[in-house]
Amino acid sequence: MTNVTFEKAPLVEIAAQLRWIPEGMFNAPPIPGQPPGFTISTGGPSVDEFFMRFGGEIYQSKFVQAERLMPAGFPYLLHNAVYRYKENPKSSTFLQVGPGVMSANAVPPYKSWEDFLPTVEVGVKATLNARHESEKTKPFSTALLRYINAFSGELLNARAIPNFISETLGIKIVMPAPIDALIGDESAVKANLQFSFPIANMTKQMNLQIGEAMIHGTLSALMDVTISETAPIDPELSAIMGAFASSRKIIHDLFVEVTRPIHHLMKPSGEV
Repeated sequence: MTNVTFEKAPLVEIAAQLRWIPEGMFNAPPIPGQPPGFTISTGGPSVDEFFMRFGGEIYQSKFVQAERLMPAGFPYLLHNAVYRYKENPKSSTFLQVGPGVMSANAVPPYKSWEDFLPTVEVGVKATLNARHESEKTKPFSTALLRYINAFSGELLNARAIPNFISETLGIKIVMPAPIDALIGDESAVKANLQFSFPIANMTKQMNLQIGEAMIHGTLSALMDVTISETAPIDPELSAIMGAFASSRKIIHDLFVEVTRPIHHLMKPSGEV
């Protein structure tokens, strides 16, 4: 299944993220309305210098378009992107960086994981080279891979979204009899499901969200899958890329299996 691709894939975005706790970050006093452990920083030399070094590293790989995502003077938020880098304004792959986070992203027109890998590798290498000297030998806290898919239009195969989720994706919700008796139209039931669980025999955690969502102005069936490493990751290229590759295989194989009923609509190529 590793080689299959789909001409009409429902992909919205892929994100391959590295996370760590950088020098200069601290736990702020509790802020009303914010969750416990909300972490901020005004930046400081180590964080700002990391951004400069990272930008210099990826410039050599032709990521020359830089965009600041957070207004100057605002406190930095841990694991929130501050800068985005592209090769050109129309690039469908890009890199994002912030305090303790580097993210390689891909959006349509997305071709394949193999075509996306060079962008991921550029970001990982730049992160390894740009981190503060005091951090270079410290492991990363996690590497996570996220795939967001949205099924709409002909991919729904003339089904209402609740029916698509149950009949195509195979996720069925059984209501207790007193609730079931109150439902007037089963096709009008709206559900947003979230699952989180450790993956058997691996140091990985899966977070899965399935439900109804408005994506780019279109009502869609959402399938949002994230796999995170639960064990620290050595600051080495092979260890990091290996973590991403194994997570990608799990997500890819899962996607291929649950979407088999509509493969003919997505036009697969390669081994299914």
